[in-house]
Amino acid sequence: MQWVKTLAVRTGSLCSLLLLATYPLVNHRSLVEPGKLLAQTSLASLSGSVQIGLEPSGTSALTVSAASASPSPLFQQPPVFPSPTFNSEQLDRQLVLYYQYLELSGPPDVLIVGSSRALSGIDPLTLQQTLWQRGYSDLRVFNFSINGATAQVIDILLRQILTPDQLPRMIIWGDGVRAFNSGRPDHTYQKIVVSQGLRSLLAFRSRPSGQSPETCAIAPIASLLQNRRPFWLTLTAALRPPAVQKPCPVPDAIGGPIDPGETILDRERLGFQIITQQFNPTHYFRQFPRVSGRYDGDYHKFNLRGSQHAALVRVTQFARNQRIPLVFVNLPLTATYMDSTRIAYERQFWNYMQQFDRRDQLIFRNLNRPNLAKNQYFMDPSHINERGARAVALALGQDATLPWPHPWSSLAPLPTPPIAMIRIFWLALVPHLHS
Repeated sequence: MQWVKTLAVRTGSLCSLLLLATYPLVNHRSLVEPGKLLAQTSLASLSGSVQIGLEPSGTSALTVSAASASPSPLFQQPPVFPSPTFNSEQLDRQLVLYYQYLELSGPPDVLIVGSSRALSGIDPLTLQQTLWQRGYSDLRVFNFSINGATAQVIDILLRQILTPDQLPRMIIWGDGVRAFNSGRPDHTYQKIVVSQGLRSLLAFRSRPSGQSPETCAIAPIASLLQNRRPFWLTLTAALRPPAVQKPCPVPDAIGGPIDPGETILDRERLGFQIITQQFNPTHYFRQFPRVSGRYDGDYHKFNLRGSQHAALVRVTQFARNQRIPLVFVNLPLTATYMDSTRIAYERQFWNYMQQFDRRDQLIFRNLNRPNLAKNQYFMDPSHINERGARAVALALGQDATLPWPHPWSSLAPLPTPPIAMIRIFWLALVPHLHS
């Protein structure tokens, strides 16, 4: 039996994204609305003859068949869809990547969240490799950061969009003071909370048990945001032997060469945004005005005790209830950016986060320090580039005081479905042989 990992279908403007995961390729038929056209597909682990079409019958149907299967990369390119589900193109894209990741690997051990500063500022693959080298074999890392994400956005992501079985074993929240200023407008959050995607998701999850989605508005969200794992995966999770994998090479020094086997696509499919530009103040300020902290809108009506504070409290309580260690990382900023006004706000923020740390509500790590604030590590005064992201990841991975998940509890590679069925059948049969 062959398996389709991901299939993207468009059946309407809102229903622009539909992920149907892990379907057997035996002329499987999935009903869609009559008269709608198939927009695109993304099939993993397939080669040979693949036919996809709509049958000219009273009720249209999608027919998929394949002649053979062959190995494919760990991830497939996310489908491109015309309208955003959550009024945030970056969130839509990250959701596609993350649910493809869930289907193939299950939840990551370490999930990175934050704004664009973390999206391009913490390299998940470098962090993963660094941990492997330190003996945390097989730990897996994914970067689920979102442009413009504030504390309120991270709160929605962790508590409402993701389900408990899709959460990691450890959360690294990378950002800075700007994400916690309740005085400035929170545009990203406001767009998400009024989005059709979030409304449909909440409606789907609040429907009576056993009731199927009846509208096009709910169906794609149900398919996208449910973890549609095959039944054999759950049944065999406890039967997997301990994994032994060879750790990937790690750069010998910060900013050193990347392993030849590592590709840009591998890192992007872990949610990471690669930025290669290097900050040069002379060239940069010829194109953009120099704005002091006093007139910076990100610090407008500076307030650390408003709605963003309430969201942070909810996140810390949620992480504690889920028994997930929460590490907040204050990311580096250039000396050019850190004028006297911003330094004053930064110090207030350090004291603010240290209060949470002292109360054991989270673990605070301040990486806004000179050795990580070099211009070659940035693409602009406040956003880290690819080289800086590797430096930050190395600094985190080498921190022996952080509560990294134990490698012994990591799951081994999944057995193929036929082998899994044989194991389950044998374990069920053994007791009867002795009776």
